[in-house]
Amino acid sequence: MNGAREQADIKLCKNFLLGGDAQQGSSHGCKFGSKCNFAHVLQRVADVVPPQQTGGNLAALSSGSGQLPAVKAVASTIDAQGNPQIFTGSVDGVVRQWNLEKWTADQPIRLLGEIGCVAAVHPFLVCGYEGVTTIPGVPVGLARVWNVEGGPEIDLGTPSENKAPGPPMAHRRRVACAALRPRPAENILEIYTGGLEGDIHFWQLHVQTGHVRLGHRLEGHVRGVAALRLFPPNEATSLLSGSSDRTVRWWNLDDPNKTCRGALTANENGHSDEVTAIAAFALDGAGAYFATGGKDSSLKIWDANGVLQLSHATHAPVLALDTAPNAAPNNSPVVVVGLDDGSIELRQPHPNFMLRAALSTTYSPAGHRGPVHTLICSANFFCSGAADGHLMVWQWKHPFPPPQPK
Repeated sequence: MNGAREQADIKLCKNFLLGGDAQQGSSHGCKFGSKCNFAHVLQRVADVVPPQQTGGNLAALSSGSGQLPAVKAVASTIDAQGNPQIFTGSVDGVVRQWNLEKWTADQPIRLLGEIGCVAAVHPFLVCGYEGVTTIPGVPVGLARVWNVEGGPEIDLGTPSENKAPGPPMAHRRRVACAALRPRPAENILEIYTGGLEGDIHFWQLHVQTGHVRLGHRLEGHVRGVAALRLFPPNEATSLLSGSSDRTVRWWNLDDPNKTCRGALTANENGHSDEVTAIAAFALDGAGAYFATGGKDSSLKIWDANGVLQLSHATHAPVLALDTAPNAAPNNSPVVVVGLDDGSIELRQPHPNFMLRAALSTTYSPAGHRGPVHTLICSANFFCSGAADGHLMVWQWKHPFPPPQPK
């Protein structure tokens, strides 16, 4: 049962919120400045849609009813010059890198099927997507790696007798999530991919040679893997996975065999439906925590030992989570929550996972008109992608003020 809609702690100024949006014809903000009664915290700097693709066997996905192709995944990284890079993957099977000055999609890459995930650590971009087999109506999971500074494409996987000619199979079903762990001292990029068949695959990419091999299959989930997150956030020693089997599993990355340390289930106050998203964060003086969200319309906060600290009902199923560092008072993080009804919640872990503000078409023109499938946060901005086909980019201008006394 969904929770009632919670009242946000503060209200964002609509004029300031849209003041950085070139699509709104403004580059300023609120005319009242410091005298405004509403918070000047966040500005939407872009609201863009990809150009329609024509031809190919996926045209019906984007043009059958005039509906824009849903944005299924977004990734962000910083290039060698310190500039941000943003990538998206959509249901139309296209990966796009966005020009952050013109907000156009430069040199889109068209793949075989629907995109399940994108992940980036400069200079590498990883994409999981759906491929066809020789058996009609039975797709498989493919994954590809690019060095965005140049070099050949690298496909993850091994050949399969039932797969149609083309890239090797990475998973038996669509690749839904990925996590990247650089090992610069060893010239290795560790790639973790989660498939809808329930397996997690660990790949090792040698950065200099481009050679890739499958290290281990992490088996334990009995339904599809929907979310992966490295933990703790700054020095990952574990991998957290969320699944449609309603569990969160905890994998030891320092163990050569990547063994499972345990599972968080309904017996441990876990979720009662698919676990769709995981975010990690740290609080000064209190250590590392992680948040999980699910289709049971709940958010849960866990400590570094997997002990539940807080459970909170949301008014709609949770589809996406990420953490914006330093967006709350005292350089504390804010957890960004994407919901099935198209709204985005901005929550402060302490105290009590408080709802500081919300982005929704219910209260302002700034928001999505379809389920928010994907979120990615950086130090100064975050991106959201949704079923409405829009990529929105939000820039932090100021930290949230201290919570208001009730």
